[in-house]
Amino acid sequence: MKKSSAAIMVGTLTYLAVTLIGNVMEILLRKWEFLKWNPLNFTNYGNQLVAPTFANITHLTTNQLLWGSLAYTTVFLALGMWVFANKEV
Repeated sequence: MKKSSAAIMVGTLTYLAVTLIGNVMEILLRKWEFLKWNPLNFTNYGNQLVAPTFANITHLTTNQLLWGSLAYTTVFLALGMWVFANKEV
């Protein structure tokens, strides 16, 4: 198995696990408010665009979700580029 296929599998499994974690996140957000800045919470941006009442679950406004998603995308993209640029092929 090549290393790139392992990365694809991990990414796919992580994406699928996010939906399962979503239900647990709702419960945890009610208990600990600071978890609203968790990167997994920002995957609810599309849901909140469709149903603005989803803000009761995410504890963030739509603008906060947008800017937070852009920030996390930039950070994770830069981190990924740095890791793979320093990796031997």
